[in-house]
Parts: sequence; C-alpha cells; structure tokens
Amino acid sequence: HVTISEFALPGISVMEAADNVEYISILLITPCTFSAAIRHEIFMDRFKKKIGLEFEAQTGDESFDKKYFIISKPKEDISHLKSRQVQEKIINLEPFSGLHFSKGGINLAHVINNSGRLNIRSIEPIIKHLIDLAKFVSKNR
Repeated sequence: HVTISEFALPGISVMEAADNVEYISILLITPCTFSAAIRHEIFMDRFKKKIGLEFEAQTGDESFDKKYFIISKPKEDISHLKSRQVQEKIINLEPFSGLHFSKGGINLAHVINNSGRLNIRSIEPIIKHLIDLAKFVSKNR
C-alpha cells in the first residue's frame, strides 16, 4: 500500500507535519512480532532522554543506537532489532524518515525529492529491501 502525504508515519501530529514536506509512505502488510518506531536520532531526542521526558529502547549496538531513535513501550520485546542482520536490513532502507513496525505491518516513510516528482524506479529497490526486512521480523516467517 503506497500513499503520499504530509505525514511521515501514522500518529504524527499536525504540528509535526507543518514542515511542508511530502512523504511517500510504503506499508507492507505483514504482521510483525513486535511494535516499535525508528527515526534518526537528533539532539532534542538526546536532551529529552537525559531529563527523563522520553524513553528510548536500546539494541546494545552503540553505533546503531547513536544513529537511530527507537520508540517502543518499555516492556516491548524488540529482540529482533538487536540482530545484526535486521540492523543491516534497516540501514539498507536509507535514506528514510521513519520506520514503523506493528501488527498491521511495516510502514516506511521516505521524503519525496524537492522537485515534487516521484521516480518510481527509485522506489522499487526500497520495496525489495522492505520485503527482505519483513522476512526477519514478520509473524508469517
């Protein structure tokens, strides 16, 4: 399922979508074994964590954890994200704006280039990488 909107991922507030950027969202419908969202970690994320305003799940891989901010419930089993193979599959999806794993599937958000034109050929490899990732985190393995 592919959509184009001002929202990077489901559940994003209108204020967060006020940057006038359009995203292509690719939803691969395959139930995941866990629920989590991943985005690039920025200074504000580190600040909010430090003062206790935000919780981030950690994979134990220092370079991966420094680059990505993983949002999940504190008791959520994100053991799949600790796998080096899964981390490599996620890195293969770059550049992305957000990645969301849920019972409904895997949702990848990708910024559409400034020209406002969507190049379908550039999306095909992303979909292939998304399918490859799903093989490792799907309940339908």
